[in-house]
Amino acid sequence: MTELRRWQDISPAQALEEKLDLSVRLDITAPLNEEGERCPWPWEPQQLVGAPMGQYHCSYCLAMVLAGLEHIDYSEDDDYEQRVGEHLDDTGVLGSGETVADERDGLAQGGVSPA
Repeated sequence: MTELRRWQDISPAQALEEKLDLSVRLDITAPLNEEGERCPWPWEPQQLVGAPMGQYHCSYCLAMVLAGLEHIDYSEDDDYEQRVGEHLDDTGVLGSGETVADERDGLAQGGVSPA
């Protein structure tokens, strides 16, 4: 049996080059939206590093996601919320002096680093 490839291990540039559509590429994991549907192209939110931090609807699956962070997976795995939640203050804002990091910073996707 072929091992599943994690979508998080694929860069947005590589996904674009390979013309990936995760609604049909079942050999690659994909985050689920609120309806339980696979997002066909979950790399959109993480490309918005530097954009004002905020929620918006993914234009590919309509899930609520956060600009600059990896696509939220609405399956029962809450690891994403735990990783991000560690860095949010009581109002749901990144703590003072922290910025959203992207994979080029050498941190895990969705991580934060001191400003």
